[in-house]
Amino acid sequence: MILMKPQGCILWVLVAVIIFFGQVTLSHDNYIILMPFPDVSHIVDSKQIARAISIMNITSQPDHLFIINTSDERQVVDQNNQNYSMINIKDYSPYHNAIKGNLIERVRALVSDSQMTDRYQAMVGYYFDIYEPTIRGLDELFETHPQLSTIDPSKLFFVIDGIYSPAIEWSRKRGIRHITLANTLILIPHQYKPNIFPRMIYERTSLRRGREILENEGILKFFMNRIEEKLLRFFDFLRNVISLSNRLNEVRKNLGYESVMGPFVDSSDRASIYFSLPGFDYATPLPVNYHLVGFTNTIVDNTKLNERDEIVDGWMERSNANQIIYLSFGTKARLSINHTCDFIRNILSINSTYNILISERINTWSDFEKCRGILPEWKNQVLVRPWLNQAKVLSNPKVKIFISHGGAHSLFESIENQVPIMLFPQFAEQFLNNIRAEDLGFGRAIYDPANSVEFTKLYNELMENTKIKTNLKKWDKINQFHTQHFTQLAQHNQISPNLLMAANVIENIIENGDEHLRSTEKQLYFIETIDIVHLLLLLLVLPLLLFLSKRFLLRRS
Repeated sequence: MILMKPQGCILWVLVAVIIFFGQVTLSHDNYIILMPFPDVSHIVDSKQIARAISIMNITSQPDHLFIINTSDERQVVDQNNQNYSMINIKDYSPYHNAIKGNLIERVRALVSDSQMTDRYQAMVGYYFDIYEPTIRGLDELFETHPQLSTIDPSKLFFVIDGIYSPAIEWSRKRGIRHITLANTLILIPHQYKPNIFPRMIYERTSLRRGREILENEGILKFFMNRIEEKLLRFFDFLRNVISLSNRLNEVRKNLGYESVMGPFVDSSDRASIYFSLPGFDYATPLPVNYHLVGFTNTIVDNTKLNERDEIVDGWMERSNANQIIYLSFGTKARLSINHTCDFIRNILSINSTYNILISERINTWSDFEKCRGILPEWKNQVLVRPWLNQAKVLSNPKVKIFISHGGAHSLFESIENQVPIMLFPQFAEQFLNNIRAEDLGFGRAIYDPANSVEFTKLYNELMENTKIKTNLKKWDKINQFHTQHFTQLAQHNQISPNLLMAANVIENIIENGDEHLRSTEKQLYFIETIDIVHLLLLLLVLPLLLFLSKRFLLRRS
């Protein structure tokens, strides 16, 4: 028989090779779709994730990787990167295109001197504005897009921004496999009891600051601080959230979706990726379905560091520009004119030879010099630019302090470049980032820039405390160690190793599912979560307490 001859052996080998490679190709025959939150900075991050997925060869073909842009700004694929397809949802969804919303007005409310209540409303209102356009927009996109409309849903795998709740709800309703990713471990309550959530997103008192209040101002002041944050701010926040939740549930009902307790759907029963490190967020154990992949490095592409801005570089290279303070407040929240002037005045009052570099989209020096106490001769020491290459700025050894809103990327870049950070948080996870920076000892937060005494105290600590530099180096080393298995591949491709680590988690979930990574607690009925020992003790103790209370009341009467 031919199968027993040498030719037959070759045939068996060929069959085995075909079967093997056929299986490999089949296992990678998925369509990966990234759904970033509708914000430019989140879309930029998703492009980097898509590039990492491409480098790891998780999809069998380049046209199996997509990014869905749900923002108002049109996005295009980078000219030198054809690893993914960018789909602008407005091109396929008349409904999404027609709904302009109030997103611009919401963002305008996120100015540093606006009332905290206004910022709450802007933050939670943003979610309401994008909810229905996202749900209807995704419906229309997957019905009309020439490629997406033809894909078998079982072949789809979504990588969804962890705070993009409507996209998570949409994929769940259709039974589409997905994973979420986010920068900060904001662990929301689930259906039975709260998850690990020691800090609400509006709290700003770190453990360190709380102890300073206790030791320096006394126990009464400490309790007043706790009452303000744990009760008064909670009720203020709850008032806004309940209103939004009720409105969102009305929208959900009209769209055929189930109601949700709170404004966000619970995503803690699925695998999630976080750009963080063990011990960086919470000291308590985390659920098994939470994958920490480390911080994103910005200094991975030397071409970016070598880009020259004649105005900025020339200003920084001046012989008298030895001490530079850098101010930047991200792409959403803005530093008001008054607060910017407070920072300028405080810095140059401490030392008139310092130099200040400011990233500001709207205002210029001519706006700041009108402020009280701003001297005309400071003009040459203050440079204001609408955009700055932040990775390059922070890598300059002349930059001594970074004053920031406390966004996740700013925190990571501060650690990566070992530049002490002063935080002035405004909304969302920025308050949590402030707590992390203070308790981990590499930054301090200020809440009233006009308070020159407080500013000077914190500023001098950041400048003079050598432990801050030590802690920055420590967390940078921990991050490098955490992602070391991907370092060589990352260097070869000029990409952050933690992105490759995230892509590896995505591949694992695509290949093997995430059922084995889900906590058993998530699969229990409510009655199964009851501790029978505690219940019996309660049943024994409660009657005794009632009996003693009754006797006490009778004796008094």
